[in-house]
Amino acid sequence: MKIIERIPQELLDATNEFAKNLEWSRRLPIYEIHKWWARRYSGIVRLFLVYSYLDYSKLNGVKDFNKFVSKLYWDPPKIDGKTLLDPFCGGGTIVLEASRLGFESYGIEINKLAYLILTSYKELNELNIHKLKEEIVNFAKKINKELWRTKCKKGHDAFIIHTFLAWKDKKGNLQIRSNKIKDLDRYKSVYYCEKCERVFEEKPDINYCPFCDNNLYKQHNERKEYHELHPYALEYYCPICSVREIKKVDEQDIGNFFNCNLKTAKTKIQTVTKIPSLNETNRLIRNGIKYFDELLTPRQKITFYEFLKRFRGTPYEKISKLMVSDSLRSCSLLAYYSPKYKKVIPGFVIKSYWLPIQPVELNPVSFIDNGLLKPLGRGNLISSYKKIFKVLKNDYGYVRNYKVYLGASQDILKKLRKKFDIVFTDPPYADYQYYSDLSLFNLSLLHELDKEYIDYLLNKEIVLRKKNELKSYISKLLGVFTLIKERLSTNGKLIITFHHPDIKVIKEFVNIFRQLQLNLDAVYPVFGESSGKLSKRKLYLDLLFVFSKSKKESHFVPTTVYLTKEDEKLVRSIDRIVEDYNDAQ
Repeated sequence: MKIIERIPQELLDATNEFAKNLEWSRRLPIYEIHKWWARRYSGIVRLFLVYSYLDYSKLNGVKDFNKFVSKLYWDPPKIDGKTLLDPFCGGGTIVLEASRLGFESYGIEINKLAYLILTSYKELNELNIHKLKEEIVNFAKKINKELWRTKCKKGHDAFIIHTFLAWKDKKGNLQIRSNKIKDLDRYKSVYYCEKCERVFEEKPDINYCPFCDNNLYKQHNERKEYHELHPYALEYYCPICSVREIKKVDEQDIGNFFNCNLKTAKTKIQTVTKIPSLNETNRLIRNGIKYFDELLTPRQKITFYEFLKRFRGTPYEKISKLMVSDSLRSCSLLAYYSPKYKKVIPGFVIKSYWLPIQPVELNPVSFIDNGLLKPLGRGNLISSYKKIFKVLKNDYGYVRNYKVYLGASQDILKKLRKKFDIVFTDPPYADYQYYSDLSLFNLSLLHELDKEYIDYLLNKEIVLRKKNELKSYISKLLGVFTLIKERLSTNGKLIITFHHPDIKVIKEFVNIFRQLQLNLDAVYPVFGESSGKLSKRKLYLDLLFVFSKSKKESHFVPTTVYLTKEDEKLVRSIDRIVEDYNDAQ
Protein backbone atom coordinates (compact mmCIF):
# COMPACT_ATOMS: atom_id res chain seq x y z
CA MET A 1 0.00 0.00 0.00
CA LYS A 2 1.22 3.48 -0.87
CA ILE A 3 1.24 6.35 1.63
CA ILE A 4 -1.25 8.36 -0.48
CA GLU A 5 -3.93 5.74 0.19
CA ARG A 6 -3.79 6.08 4.01
CA ILE A 7 -2.18 9.37 5.01
CA PRO A 8 -2.47 9.77 8.82
CA GLN A 9 -3.66 13.09 10.22
CA GLU A 10 -0.25 13.92 11.73
CA LEU A 11 1.35 13.63 8.31
CA LEU A 12 -1.44 15.60 6.61
CA ASP A 13 -1.14 18.42 9.17
CA ALA A 14 2.64 18.52 8.77
CA THR A 15 2.25 18.57 4.98
CA ASN A 16 -0.24 21.45 5.06
CA GLU A 17 1.82 23.46 7.53
CA PHE A 18 5.01 22.99 5.52
CA ALA A 19 3.36 23.82 2.18
CA LYS A 20 1.65 26.91 3.59
CA ASN A 21 4.83 28.26 5.17
CA LEU A 22 6.84 27.60 2.02
CA GLU A 23 4.30 29.31 -0.23
CA TRP A 24 3.54 32.27 2.00
CA SER A 25 7.17 33.13 2.76
CA ARG A 26 8.38 33.14 -0.84
CA ARG A 27 7.73 30.87 -3.78
CA LEU A 28 10.65 29.07 -5.36
CA PRO A 29 12.24 31.18 -8.13
CA ILE A 30 10.83 29.10 -11.00
CA TYR A 31 7.30 30.03 -9.88
CA GLU A 32 8.12 33.73 -9.52
CA ILE A 33 9.09 34.24 -13.18
CA HIS A 34 5.51 34.78 -14.29
CA LYS A 35 2.22 35.18 -12.47
CA TRP A 36 -0.42 32.50 -12.93
CA TRP A 37 -3.80 33.01 -11.30
CA ALA A 38 -4.47 29.49 -10.05
CA ARG A 39 -1.03 28.10 -9.27
CA ARG A 40 -1.22 25.26 -6.78
CA TYR A 41 1.26 24.90 -3.92
CA SER A 42 4.51 23.25 -4.98
CA GLY A 43 4.75 21.69 -1.50
CA ILE A 44 1.39 19.94 -1.84
CA VAL A 45 2.07 18.77 -5.40
CA ARG A 46 5.60 17.45 -4.81
CA LEU A 47 4.80 15.73 -1.51
CA PHE A 48 1.65 14.02 -2.78
CA LEU A 49 3.54 12.77 -5.83
CA VAL A 50 6.13 11.30 -3.46
CA TYR A 51 3.34 9.81 -1.30
CA SER A 52 1.95 8.12 -4.41
CA TYR A 53 5.32 6.40 -4.84
CA LEU A 54 6.47 5.52 -1.30
CA ASP A 55 5.25 2.41 0.52
CA TYR A 56 3.32 2.98 3.72
CA SER A 57 6.04 1.13 5.63
CA LYS A 58 8.24 4.24 5.24
CA LEU A 59 6.16 5.83 8.02
CA ASN A 60 7.17 3.16 10.52
CA GLY A 61 9.19 4.71 13.30
CA VAL A 62 8.59 8.32 12.22
CA LYS A 63 8.44 10.42 15.40
CA ASP A 64 8.68 13.94 13.96
CA PHE A 65 6.43 14.34 10.93
CA ASN A 66 7.52 17.94 10.38
CA LYS A 67 11.12 16.86 9.86
CA PHE A 68 9.95 13.92 7.74
CA VAL A 69 7.99 16.22 5.42
CA SER A 70 10.77 18.78 5.13
CA LYS A 71 13.32 16.08 4.26
CA LEU A 72 11.01 14.58 1.62
CA TYR A 73 10.45 17.95 -0.03
CA TRP A 74 14.04 19.20 -0.12
CA ASP A 75 15.63 15.81 -0.79
CA PRO A 76 12.94 13.72 -2.52
CA PRO A 77 13.49 10.22 -3.89
CA LYS A 78 14.07 9.86 -7.62
CA ILE A 79 11.02 8.39 -9.36
CA ASP A 80 12.11 6.76 -12.61
CA GLY A 81 10.10 4.90 -15.22
CA LYS A 82 6.75 6.49 -14.35
CA THR A 83 4.55 8.64 -16.59
CA LEU A 84 2.34 11.55 -15.56
CA LEU A 85 -0.27 13.65 -17.33
CA ASP A 86 -1.87 16.95 -16.33
CA PRO A 87 -4.71 17.58 -18.81
CA PHE A 88 -5.39 21.10 -17.47
CA CYS A 89 -1.83 22.13 -16.68
CA GLY A 90 -2.22 25.94 -16.48
CA GLY A 91 0.93 27.55 -15.08
CA GLY A 92 2.54 24.12 -14.84
CA THR A 93 3.22 23.39 -11.16
CA ILE A 94 2.25 19.72 -11.48
CA VAL A 95 4.23 19.18 -14.70
CA LEU A 96 7.29 20.96 -13.28
CA GLU A 97 7.22 19.08 -9.98
CA ALA A 98 6.72 15.74 -11.71
CA SER A 99 9.67 16.30 -14.04
CA ARG A 100 11.72 17.46 -11.02
CA LEU A 101 11.07 14.06 -9.40
CA GLY A 102 11.91 12.06 -12.52
CA PHE A 103 8.50 11.41 -14.05
CA GLU A 104 8.11 11.43 -17.82
CA SER A 105 5.60 14.25 -17.64
CA TYR A 106 3.07 15.67 -20.09
CA GLY A 107 0.70 18.62 -19.96
CA ILE A 108 -2.24 19.84 -22.02
CA GLU A 109 -3.37 23.47 -21.97
CA ILE A 110 -5.79 25.46 -24.11
CA ASN A 111 -4.62 28.85 -22.83
CA LYS A 112 -1.85 30.27 -25.05
CA LEU A 113 -0.45 32.39 -22.22
CA ALA A 114 0.03 29.38 -19.95
CA TYR A 115 1.56 27.52 -22.89
CA LEU A 116 3.97 30.43 -23.49
CA ILE A 117 5.01 30.40 -19.83
CA LEU A 118 5.74 26.66 -19.75
CA THR A 119 7.50 26.47 -23.11
CA SER A 120 9.59 29.54 -22.25
CA TYR A 121 10.88 27.77 -19.13
CA LYS A 122 12.30 25.07 -21.39
CA GLU A 123 14.60 27.63 -23.05
CA LEU A 124 16.10 29.06 -19.86
CA ASN A 125 19.15 26.80 -19.74
CA GLU A 126 20.09 27.77 -23.30
CA LEU A 127 20.17 31.50 -22.49
CA ASN A 128 23.34 33.55 -22.56
CA ILE A 129 22.22 35.51 -19.52
CA HIS A 130 25.13 37.96 -19.70
CA LYS A 131 24.37 38.81 -23.32
CA LEU A 132 20.70 39.26 -22.42
CA LYS A 133 21.67 41.64 -19.62
CA GLU A 134 23.86 43.66 -21.97
CA GLU A 135 21.03 43.97 -24.50
CA ILE A 136 18.54 45.03 -21.82
CA VAL A 137 20.87 47.67 -20.35
CA ASN A 138 21.59 49.21 -23.76
CA PHE A 139 17.89 49.23 -24.61
CA ALA A 140 16.87 50.71 -21.25
CA LYS A 141 19.41 53.54 -21.43
CA LYS A 142 18.23 54.53 -24.91
CA ILE A 143 14.52 54.38 -24.08
CA ASN A 144 14.90 56.22 -20.78
CA LYS A 145 16.67 59.05 -22.57
CA GLU A 146 14.09 59.32 -25.34
CA LEU A 147 10.78 58.53 -23.62
CA TRP A 148 11.09 58.78 -19.85
CA ARG A 149 13.12 61.94 -19.35
CA THR A 150 12.38 64.72 -16.88
CA LYS A 151 14.28 67.30 -14.84
CA CYS A 152 15.15 66.94 -11.18
CA LYS A 153 14.46 69.78 -8.76
CA LYS A 154 17.97 71.13 -9.40
CA GLY A 155 17.52 71.08 -13.18
CA HIS A 156 19.59 67.98 -13.97
CA ASP A 157 18.53 65.35 -16.51
CA ALA A 158 16.65 62.58 -14.70
CA PHE A 159 14.35 59.73 -15.68
CA ILE A 160 10.87 58.86 -14.49
CA ILE A 161 10.11 55.88 -12.25
CA HIS A 162 6.39 56.41 -11.54
CA THR A 163 3.89 58.88 -12.95
CA PHE A 164 0.87 59.33 -10.69
CA LEU A 165 -2.34 59.57 -12.70
CA ALA A 166 -6.04 60.16 -12.18
CA TRP A 167 -9.04 59.80 -14.45
CA LYS A 168 -11.03 62.95 -15.18
CA ASP A 169 -14.81 62.91 -15.23
CA LYS A 170 -16.86 64.26 -18.13
CA LYS A 171 -16.76 67.74 -16.62
CA GLY A 172 -12.96 67.71 -16.66
CA ASN A 173 -12.53 67.30 -12.89
CA LEU A 174 -9.60 65.25 -11.64
CA GLN A 175 -11.02 62.39 -9.54
CA ILE A 176 -8.58 62.27 -6.63
CA ARG A 177 -9.72 59.68 -4.08
CA SER A 178 -6.43 59.54 -2.17
CA ASN A 179 -4.32 62.66 -1.69
CA LYS A 180 -1.45 60.83 -0.04
CA ILE A 181 1.13 59.70 -2.60
CA LYS A 182 3.74 57.98 -0.46
CA ASP A 183 4.76 57.45 3.16
CA LEU A 184 8.44 58.42 3.36
CA ASP A 185 8.88 57.21 6.93
CA ARG A 186 6.99 57.19 10.24
CA TYR A 187 7.08 60.96 10.48
CA LYS A 188 6.61 62.28 6.95
CA SER A 189 4.47 61.60 3.86
CA VAL A 190 4.13 63.13 0.39
CA TYR A 191 0.73 64.58 -0.58
CA TYR A 192 -0.92 66.12 -3.62
CA CYS A 193 -3.70 68.68 -3.26
CA GLU A 194 -5.89 68.97 -6.34
CA LYS A 195 -7.35 72.29 -5.18
CA CYS A 196 -4.10 74.29 -4.99
CA GLU A 197 -2.20 71.82 -7.23
CA ARG A 198 0.73 71.40 -4.85
CA VAL A 199 2.94 68.43 -4.02
CA PHE A 200 4.19 68.76 -0.44
CA GLU A 201 5.60 66.82 2.51
CA GLU A 202 3.78 66.73 5.84
CA LYS A 203 2.99 64.49 8.81
CA PRO A 204 1.42 61.12 7.85
CA ASP A 205 -1.94 61.84 9.51
CA ILE A 206 -3.02 65.33 8.33
CA ASN A 207 -6.64 65.88 7.30
CA TYR A 208 -6.41 69.24 5.54
CA CYS A 209 -4.03 70.86 3.06
CA PRO A 210 -1.80 73.32 4.99
CA PHE A 211 -1.87 75.73 2.02
CA CYS A 212 -5.56 75.94 1.07
CA ASP A 213 -7.38 74.02 3.83
CA ASN A 214 -8.73 71.47 1.30
CA ASN A 215 -10.25 68.42 3.01
CA LEU A 216 -7.93 65.54 2.13
CA TYR A 217 -10.24 62.84 3.49
CA LYS A 218 -13.60 63.83 2.08
CA GLN A 219 -16.08 61.13 1.16
CA HIS A 220 -16.47 60.26 -2.52
CA ASN A 221 -19.87 58.69 -3.16
CA GLU A 222 -20.27 59.73 -6.78
CA ARG A 223 -19.86 57.20 -9.57
CA LYS A 224 -16.38 56.88 -11.02
CA GLU A 225 -15.97 58.06 -14.61
CA TYR A 226 -13.16 57.08 -16.96
CA HIS A 227 -13.22 59.97 -19.42
CA GLU A 228 -9.61 61.14 -19.77
CA LEU A 229 -6.36 60.26 -18.03
CA HIS A 230 -4.18 63.03 -16.61
CA PRO A 231 -0.82 63.09 -14.74
CA TYR A 232 -0.44 65.17 -11.58
CA ALA A 233 2.88 64.07 -10.01
CA LEU A 234 5.85 61.86 -10.75
CA GLU A 235 8.72 60.14 -9.01
CA TYR A 236 12.12 60.34 -10.69
CA TYR A 237 15.70 59.26 -10.18
CA CYS A 238 18.52 61.72 -10.80
CA PRO A 239 21.87 59.99 -11.54
CA ILE A 240 23.79 63.21 -10.84
CA CYS A 241 22.21 63.90 -7.44
CA SER A 242 21.78 60.15 -6.72
CA VAL A 243 18.34 60.90 -5.31
CA ARG A 244 14.85 59.55 -5.81
CA GLU A 245 12.19 62.24 -5.32
CA ILE A 246 8.55 63.11 -6.05
CA LYS A 247 7.55 66.35 -7.74
CA LYS A 248 4.51 67.95 -9.33
CA VAL A 249 4.42 67.50 -13.11
CA ASP A 250 5.35 70.61 -15.08
CA GLU A 251 4.20 71.62 -18.56
CA GLN A 252 7.08 69.75 -20.19
CA ASP A 253 6.23 66.55 -18.27
CA ILE A 254 2.57 66.82 -19.29
CA GLY A 255 3.57 67.38 -22.92
CA ASN A 256 5.89 64.36 -22.85
CA PHE A 257 3.13 62.21 -21.36
CA PHE A 258 0.58 63.03 -24.04
CA ASN A 259 2.87 63.57 -27.01
CA CYS A 260 5.69 61.08 -26.46
CA ASN A 261 7.76 60.39 -29.54
CA LEU A 262 10.43 57.89 -30.47
CA LYS A 263 12.68 58.22 -33.49
CA THR A 264 12.68 54.48 -34.16
CA ALA A 265 8.89 54.14 -34.00
CA LYS A 266 8.13 54.86 -37.65
CA THR A 267 4.48 53.85 -37.62
CA LYS A 268 1.60 54.20 -35.23
CA ILE A 269 1.66 51.30 -32.79
CA GLN A 270 -1.74 49.84 -32.07
CA THR A 271 -2.99 46.51 -30.92
CA VAL A 272 -5.75 45.80 -33.42
CA THR A 273 -7.54 43.28 -31.19
CA LYS A 274 -10.89 44.66 -30.16
CA ILE A 275 -11.92 43.54 -26.67
CA PRO A 276 -14.48 40.70 -26.96
CA SER A 277 -17.56 40.84 -24.76
CA LEU A 278 -16.95 38.25 -22.00
CA ASN A 279 -17.68 37.96 -18.28
CA GLU A 280 -14.54 39.82 -17.17
CA THR A 281 -13.80 41.98 -20.22
CA ASN A 282 -17.25 43.55 -19.97
CA ARG A 283 -15.92 45.50 -16.98
CA LEU A 284 -13.59 47.31 -19.37
CA ILE A 285 -16.16 47.80 -22.11
CA ARG A 286 -18.64 49.36 -19.66
CA ASN A 287 -15.96 51.93 -18.77
CA GLY A 288 -15.31 52.88 -22.38
CA ILE A 289 -12.20 50.75 -23.03
CA LYS A 290 -12.57 49.23 -26.51
CA TYR A 291 -9.04 47.99 -27.31
CA PHE A 292 -6.57 46.23 -25.01
CA ASP A 293 -3.78 48.68 -25.85
CA GLU A 294 -5.83 51.42 -24.15
CA LEU A 295 -4.74 49.80 -20.87
CA LEU A 296 -1.23 51.15 -21.49
CA THR A 297 -0.02 54.73 -21.59
CA PRO A 298 1.48 55.78 -24.96
CA ARG A 299 5.06 55.51 -23.78
CA GLN A 300 4.50 52.17 -22.03
CA LYS A 301 3.08 50.85 -25.29
CA ILE A 302 6.04 52.12 -27.31
CA THR A 303 8.55 50.77 -24.78
CA PHE A 304 7.09 47.26 -24.92
CA TYR A 305 6.74 47.39 -28.71
CA GLU A 306 10.38 48.37 -29.14
CA PHE A 307 11.54 45.76 -26.61
CA LEU A 308 9.78 42.94 -28.48
CA LYS A 309 11.03 44.32 -31.80
CA ARG A 310 14.64 44.33 -30.55
CA PHE A 311 14.57 40.60 -29.81
CA ARG A 312 12.43 39.45 -32.73
CA GLY A 313 14.22 36.73 -34.72
CA THR A 314 16.86 36.21 -32.00
CA PRO A 315 17.35 33.36 -29.48
CA TYR A 316 15.72 35.65 -26.90
CA GLU A 317 12.43 36.19 -28.72
CA LYS A 318 10.30 33.88 -26.58
CA ILE A 319 11.96 35.02 -23.35
CA SER A 320 11.34 38.66 -24.30
CA LYS A 321 7.64 37.85 -24.67
CA LEU A 322 7.67 36.17 -21.27
CA MET A 323 9.28 39.26 -19.73
CA VAL A 324 6.81 41.68 -21.31
CA SER A 325 3.86 39.53 -20.29
CA ASP A 326 5.14 39.31 -16.73
CA SER A 327 5.59 43.11 -16.58
CA LEU A 328 2.13 44.01 -17.88
CA ARG A 329 0.46 43.56 -14.49
CA SER A 330 2.55 46.38 -13.02
CA CYS A 331 3.18 48.41 -16.16
CA SER A 332 -0.42 49.08 -17.14
CA LEU A 333 -3.41 51.14 -16.06
CA LEU A 334 -4.62 48.15 -14.02
CA ALA A 335 -1.93 48.96 -11.44
CA TYR A 336 -1.97 51.56 -8.68
CA TYR A 337 0.53 52.82 -6.13
CA SER A 338 0.21 52.04 -2.43
CA PRO A 339 1.43 54.87 -0.15
CA LYS A 340 1.64 52.41 2.75
CA TYR A 341 3.65 49.69 0.99
CA LYS A 342 5.62 52.22 -1.12
CA LYS A 343 5.28 50.16 -4.27
CA VAL A 344 3.03 49.33 -7.18
CA ILE A 345 0.11 47.04 -6.51
CA PRO A 346 -0.18 45.08 -9.76
CA GLY A 347 -3.33 44.42 -11.72
CA PHE A 348 -5.35 41.20 -11.34
CA VAL A 349 -4.78 41.03 -7.56
CA ILE A 350 -8.49 40.28 -7.27
CA LYS A 351 -8.46 38.27 -10.53
CA SER A 352 -10.45 40.92 -12.35
CA TYR A 353 -10.15 43.77 -14.87
CA TRP A 354 -10.60 46.33 -12.11
CA LEU A 355 -9.67 49.85 -13.24
CA PRO A 356 -8.27 51.99 -10.40
CA ILE A 357 -9.43 55.63 -10.52
CA GLN A 358 -5.83 56.67 -9.68
CA PRO A 359 -3.58 54.32 -11.64
CA VAL A 360 0.18 54.63 -11.75
CA GLU A 361 2.37 54.65 -14.85
CA LEU A 362 5.42 52.51 -14.05
CA ASN A 363 8.42 52.92 -16.35
CA PRO A 364 9.10 49.39 -17.70
CA VAL A 365 12.87 50.02 -17.84
CA SER A 366 13.68 52.21 -14.81
CA PHE A 367 16.84 50.96 -13.13
CA ILE A 368 20.15 51.85 -11.55
CA ASP A 369 23.21 50.46 -13.32
CA ASN A 370 25.27 49.68 -10.23
CA GLY A 371 26.69 46.47 -11.63
CA LEU A 372 23.82 44.44 -10.17
CA LEU A 373 21.11 45.96 -12.38
CA LYS A 374 18.75 47.20 -9.67
CA PRO A 375 15.14 47.79 -10.82
CA LEU A 376 13.42 50.99 -9.70
CA GLY A 377 9.76 50.17 -9.30
CA ARG A 378 8.12 46.86 -8.61
CA GLY A 379 7.40 44.49 -11.49
CA ASN A 380 9.04 46.06 -14.56
CA LEU A 381 11.21 44.45 -17.25
CA ILE A 382 14.32 44.78 -15.09
CA SER A 383 12.54 42.94 -12.27
CA SER A 384 11.62 40.22 -14.75
CA TYR A 385 15.26 39.85 -15.82
CA LYS A 386 16.31 39.56 -12.17
CA LYS A 387 13.83 36.73 -11.62
CA ILE A 388 15.20 34.83 -14.62
CA PHE A 389 18.76 35.38 -13.37
CA LYS A 390 17.74 34.03 -9.96
CA VAL A 391 16.39 30.81 -11.51
CA LEU A 392 19.57 30.25 -13.49
CA LYS A 393 21.68 30.91 -10.41
CA ASN A 394 19.83 28.23 -8.41
CA ASP A 395 17.25 26.07 -10.18
CA TYR A 396 16.63 23.85 -7.11
CA GLY A 397 17.01 20.73 -9.19
CA TYR A 398 14.25 21.48 -11.68
CA VAL A 399 14.57 19.89 -15.09
CA ARG A 400 12.60 20.99 -18.11
CA ASN A 401 12.21 17.84 -20.19
CA TYR A 402 8.42 17.78 -20.04
CA LYS A 403 6.12 17.91 -23.06
CA VAL A 404 3.23 20.39 -23.34
CA TYR A 405 0.46 20.26 -25.95
CA LEU A 406 -1.45 23.42 -26.91
CA GLY A 407 -5.15 22.79 -27.37
CA ALA A 408 -8.31 21.56 -25.67
CA SER A 409 -7.96 18.36 -23.63
CA GLN A 410 -10.92 16.78 -25.39
CA ASP A 411 -9.05 17.19 -28.70
CA ILE A 412 -5.49 16.31 -27.61
CA LEU A 413 -6.46 13.23 -25.56
CA LYS A 414 -7.98 11.59 -28.63
CA LYS A 415 -4.56 11.73 -30.31
CA LEU A 416 -2.49 10.51 -27.35
CA ARG A 417 -1.65 6.81 -27.30
CA LYS A 418 0.35 6.65 -24.07
CA LYS A 419 -0.73 5.09 -20.78
CA PHE A 420 -0.14 7.11 -17.63
CA ASP A 421 0.72 5.92 -14.13
CA ILE A 422 -0.45 9.17 -12.58
CA VAL A 423 -2.97 11.68 -13.88
CA PHE A 424 -2.75 14.64 -11.54
CA THR A 425 -4.71 17.78 -12.35
CA ASP A 426 -6.39 20.90 -11.06
CA PRO A 427 -9.42 21.08 -13.39
CA PRO A 428 -11.47 24.20 -14.20
CA TYR A 429 -13.50 25.13 -11.14
CA ALA A 430 -17.12 26.16 -11.13
CA ASP A 431 -16.14 29.33 -9.25
CA TYR A 432 -16.67 32.03 -11.90
CA GLN A 433 -12.95 32.82 -12.24
CA TYR A 434 -12.15 33.51 -15.90
CA TYR A 435 -8.41 33.17 -16.39
CA SER A 436 -8.79 33.02 -20.16
CA ASP A 437 -10.52 36.43 -20.09
CA LEU A 438 -7.62 37.86 -18.08
CA SER A 439 -5.02 36.27 -20.39
CA LEU A 440 -6.38 38.01 -23.48
CA PHE A 441 -4.82 41.34 -22.43
CA ASN A 442 -1.33 39.82 -22.34
CA LEU A 443 -1.79 37.81 -25.52
CA SER A 444 -3.06 40.85 -27.39
CA LEU A 445 -0.01 42.95 -26.50
CA LEU A 446 2.26 40.04 -27.50
CA HIS A 447 0.50 39.81 -30.89
CA GLU A 448 -0.57 36.25 -30.03
CA LEU A 449 -4.29 36.91 -30.27
CA ASP A 450 -6.56 36.66 -33.28
CA LYS A 451 -10.21 35.91 -34.02
CA GLU A 452 -9.50 32.27 -34.89
CA TYR A 453 -7.95 31.58 -31.48
CA ILE A 454 -10.67 33.50 -29.60
CA ASP A 455 -13.36 31.49 -31.40
CA TYR A 456 -11.56 28.20 -30.64
CA LEU A 457 -11.10 29.17 -26.98
CA LEU A 458 -14.73 30.15 -26.48
CA ASN A 459 -15.94 27.02 -28.24
CA LYS A 460 -13.67 24.49 -26.53
CA GLU A 461 -12.80 25.93 -23.12
CA ILE A 462 -14.52 24.27 -20.16
CA VAL A 463 -15.67 27.06 -17.89
CA LEU A 464 -18.82 27.94 -15.99
CA ARG A 465 -19.95 31.40 -17.20
CA LYS A 466 -23.59 31.24 -16.06
CA LYS A 467 -25.25 29.49 -13.12
CA ASN A 468 -27.69 27.70 -15.39
CA GLU A 469 -24.79 26.12 -17.33
CA LEU A 470 -23.65 23.81 -14.49
CA LYS A 471 -24.97 20.67 -16.20
CA SER A 472 -23.17 21.54 -19.44
CA TYR A 473 -19.96 22.24 -17.50
CA ILE A 474 -20.18 18.86 -15.72
CA SER A 475 -21.01 17.09 -18.99
CA LYS A 476 -17.92 18.52 -20.72
CA LEU A 477 -15.69 17.48 -17.83
CA LEU A 478 -17.22 14.00 -17.92
CA GLY A 479 -16.23 13.74 -21.58
CA VAL A 480 -12.63 14.67 -20.79
CA PHE A 481 -12.31 12.32 -17.81
CA THR A 482 -13.83 9.48 -19.83
CA LEU A 483 -10.87 9.83 -22.20
CA ILE A 484 -8.50 10.13 -19.23
CA LYS A 485 -9.76 6.87 -17.73
CA GLU A 486 -8.86 5.14 -20.99
CA ARG A 487 -5.30 6.53 -20.72
CA LEU A 488 -4.88 5.56 -17.04
CA SER A 489 -2.82 2.41 -16.47
CA THR A 490 -4.40 -0.55 -14.64
CA ASN A 491 -2.75 0.32 -11.32
CA GLY A 492 -2.68 4.05 -11.98
CA LYS A 493 -3.90 6.87 -9.75
CA LEU A 494 -6.09 9.81 -10.70
CA ILE A 495 -5.37 12.73 -8.33
CA ILE A 496 -7.67 15.76 -8.46
CA THR A 497 -7.64 19.01 -6.51
CA PHE A 498 -10.89 20.96 -6.44
CA HIS A 499 -11.70 24.31 -4.88
CA HIS A 500 -15.25 25.44 -4.22
CA PRO A 501 -17.21 26.68 -1.17
CA ASP A 502 -20.49 25.07 -2.22
CA ILE A 503 -20.74 21.43 -1.11
CA LYS A 504 -23.51 20.79 -3.65
CA VAL A 505 -21.21 21.82 -6.50
CA ILE A 506 -18.43 19.59 -5.11
CA LYS A 507 -20.81 16.63 -5.03
CA GLU A 508 -21.89 17.34 -8.63
CA PHE A 509 -18.22 17.38 -9.62
CA VAL A 510 -17.35 14.17 -7.75
CA ASN A 511 -20.32 12.45 -9.38
CA ILE A 512 -18.31 12.52 -12.63
CA PHE A 513 -15.97 9.87 -11.27
CA ARG A 514 -18.80 7.82 -9.81
CA GLN A 515 -20.30 7.63 -13.31
CA LEU A 516 -16.91 6.43 -14.54
CA GLN A 517 -17.02 3.70 -11.85
CA LEU A 518 -13.74 4.78 -10.33
CA ASN A 519 -12.96 3.90 -6.74
CA LEU A 520 -12.59 6.79 -4.30
CA ASP A 521 -9.39 5.79 -2.52
CA ALA A 522 -8.98 8.89 -0.35
CA VAL A 523 -9.94 12.53 0.25
CA TYR A 524 -7.67 15.10 1.91
CA PRO A 525 -8.17 18.80 2.70
CA VAL A 526 -5.03 20.60 1.51
CA PHE A 527 -3.91 24.20 1.18
CA GLY A 528 -4.46 25.59 -2.30
CA GLU A 529 -5.02 29.36 -2.20
CA SER A 530 -2.33 32.01 -1.73
CA SER A 531 -2.13 34.23 1.33
CA GLY A 532 -4.34 36.97 -0.10
CA LYS A 533 -2.54 39.74 1.79
CA LEU A 534 -4.37 42.42 -0.20
CA SER A 535 -7.59 40.52 -0.71
CA LYS A 536 -8.55 38.23 2.16
CA ARG A 537 -10.06 34.92 1.16
CA LYS A 538 -12.96 33.00 2.65
CA LEU A 539 -11.66 29.60 1.60
CA TYR A 540 -8.00 28.55 1.51
CA LEU A 541 -8.39 24.77 1.39
CA ASP A 542 -8.83 22.52 -1.63
CA LEU A 543 -10.11 18.97 -1.51
CA LEU A 544 -7.63 16.50 -2.96
CA PHE A 545 -9.30 13.34 -4.28
CA VAL A 546 -7.47 10.10 -5.08
CA PHE A 547 -9.21 7.71 -7.47
CA SER A 548 -8.20 4.35 -8.96
CA LYS A 549 -9.61 1.40 -10.90
CA SER A 550 -9.12 -1.01 -7.96
CA LYS A 551 -11.78 -1.59 -5.32
CA LYS A 552 -10.69 -0.58 -1.82
CA GLU A 553 -12.06 1.17 1.25
CA SER A 554 -12.20 4.96 1.10
CA HIS A 555 -9.96 6.83 3.52
CA PHE A 556 -10.33 10.40 4.75
CA VAL A 557 -8.93 12.45 7.60
CA PRO A 558 -9.48 16.07 8.66
CA THR A 559 -6.73 18.63 9.12
CA THR A 560 -6.24 20.96 12.06
CA VAL A 561 -4.37 23.41 9.81
CA TYR A 562 -6.94 25.85 8.45
CA LEU A 563 -7.70 29.58 8.67
CA THR A 564 -11.38 30.40 8.19
CA LYS A 565 -14.88 29.19 9.05
CA GLU A 566 -15.35 28.21 5.40
CA ASP A 567 -12.24 26.01 5.67
CA GLU A 568 -13.63 24.38 8.81
CA LYS A 569 -17.01 23.85 7.12
CA LEU A 570 -15.30 22.17 4.16
CA VAL A 571 -13.32 19.84 6.45
CA ARG A 572 -16.51 18.82 8.29
CA SER A 573 -18.24 18.00 4.99
CA ILE A 574 -15.72 15.38 3.82
CA ASP A 575 -17.37 12.43 5.56
CA ARG A 576 -20.71 13.26 3.88
CA ILE A 577 -19.06 13.55 0.46
CA VAL A 578 -17.39 10.15 0.88
CA GLU A 579 -20.56 8.55 2.23
CA ASP A 580 -22.68 9.84 -0.65
CA TYR A 581 -20.11 8.70 -3.20
CA ASN A 582 -19.92 5.14 -1.91
CA ASP A 583 -23.66 4.76 -1.20
CA ALA A 584 -24.45 5.47 -4.85
CA GLN A 585 -21.82 3.05 -6.17
